[in-house]
Amino acid sequence: MTTTPQKSHPKISDPSSEPLDQESLQHGLQLAGARIYTYGETAIVLELEKSNERLAPAKQQCIWALTHLFQQRWAEHPSIRDIVPANHNMTIIFDPLSEPFSAWIRKLSQCWQDLNQENPSTANPFTGARTHRLAVAYGGEYGPDLKAVAQIHGLDVEEVIKRHSTSMYTVAFVGFQPGFAYLDGLDPALQTPRLAQPRTRIPANSVAIGGRQTGIYPADSPGGWHIIGRYIMETQASLFDAKREQPSLLSTGDLVNFVWANA
Repeated sequence: MTTTPQKSHPKISDPSSEPLDQESLQHGLQLAGARIYTYGETAIVLELEKSNERLAPAKQQCIWALTHLFQQRWAEHPSIRDIVPANHNMTIIFDPLSEPFSAWIRKLSQCWQDLNQENPSTANPFTGARTHRLAVAYGGEYGPDLKAVAQIHGLDVEEVIKRHSTSMYTVAFVGFQPGFAYLDGLDPALQTPRLAQPRTRIPANSVAIGGRQTGIYPADSPGGWHIIGRYIMETQASLFDAKREQPSLLSTGDLVNFVWANA
């Protein structure tokens, strides 16, 4: 009796020395807890294995640590165009005419291998992380979904506000639109599925909840998160300003606390 072997992603034990064949470049390299694959003609991505929601914050810290290590080693390399941490993945954008895909796959693989000899999920590697206290007006015209969120969870409106404004959040990554920070640390009692029908326009500076995260929309945008308040910007910095040396107010690893401004 013969059996057909199952096709799997190729594995490498020593990413710095194993040859990378064409199939590996097309389908990706399976590493311990992650996979590296090509993305278009100028990028590679390391993506973590899927995990349950309870482990998500620790997984994101692995991405922070990997980003920090890769930046230390290769950020100044002339081939590197950008290093982008995101939700459980990291993208490297480079000049393929300077160095081939295989070279950067090996470099990224080696960083991941070295990182796994340590414990990347125990600390925030961003030593320059800042703490932000952001004033928010909750409810009313600024938070049209606040009452609905309270009803979904069997809480009164004031309890939702207290829980949202007393948590300390961590910027997991910045994306979707310039300056939009995905904030981890939302009270589990407030975690709310996204709207079944997204809005075509959410006003700039709206504070919203989507799944296990919260965030602030820096600019008018379509969106499917529940709007519970508005970031009061009159006396505070804008979330994104292209003219600033650091355009985004919030950066990966920063801490955020919301202040109930209209209590």
